[in-house]
Amino acid sequence: MDLITSFLSNPIVGIIGYLLSFVAAIIAIVQYLGRSKAEEEARSLRIEITNLQANTKNENTVRQGEKSQYFQENSGPVNIDNRG
Repeated sequence: MDLITSFLSNPIVGIIGYLLSFVAAIIAIVQYLGRSKAEEEARSLRIEITNLQANTKNENTVRQGEKSQYFQENSGPVNIDNRG
């Protein structure tokens, strides 16, 4: 027990401990600021996605009969032949 006490009472060990604590505090502050920035970015993207969803309409219509059901702009029969 005396060995541990004498080791921890060494001023060099104390300085190293303070330096490591300081570095850990700096890392914690940087991570907190990065998290805040990421949350703000996510909030902004959520708003943008909501706006895009509100402005998007599906105006495609598929009709069978005179026009092809697969090609919207086609007004006649469609021949799909892969031979040749």
